[in-house]
Amino acid sequence: MKIAELRYYLSKLSKKELETLIIDLFKRNDFNKDLLETKINPGNEQTLNQKYRKVIKDEFFPDRGDAKLRYSNLRKAINEYKKISKNPELLADLMLYYVENGVEFTNEYGDINEDFYFKIENMFSTALDYIFKHNMEIKFEERCLTITINSRDIGWGFSDSMTDLFYDHYTSID
Repeated sequence: MKIAELRYYLSKLSKKELETLIIDLFKRNDFNKDLLETKINPGNEQTLNQKYRKVIKDEFFPDRGDAKLRYSNLRKAINEYKKISKNPELLADLMLYYVENGVEFTNEYGDINEDFYFKIENMFSTALDYIFKHNMEIKFEERCLTITINSRDIGWGFSDSMTDLFYDHYTSID
């Protein structure tokens, strides 16, 4: 279905039918609930950010059991939040939170594997690009530097990559 077809269909519905449709979508899944929540209560976006932070934290450091490190869940959390959030600062925060947890995880448990490091490096690169695109580099500089420092002495060339990513971005500002 195309948007034009959807608009035509929706234009034919009564107010009550539209309410029923929206309520049904709301009940279907958490993403729809979160999306509608930010539309209805934009001030609750910080609460929503905390919810997605918990999803990330639970992949690395669950309250019970061992870490799952399901990269698909981590990627899904970031992508869903990106679709829902209208606040660039909170999205940058969430991306850096992912990286911070990855660095903390490997410092806690030792060397992981190349794929793990690649995913953390990728997210750090994405976060840095996003931060600079939205002119938030000063706000996040200290946090990004801390991530870089905390990645020191981690294997697989990870520390070098993280340092390069940081200085590739932060040496360009005056």
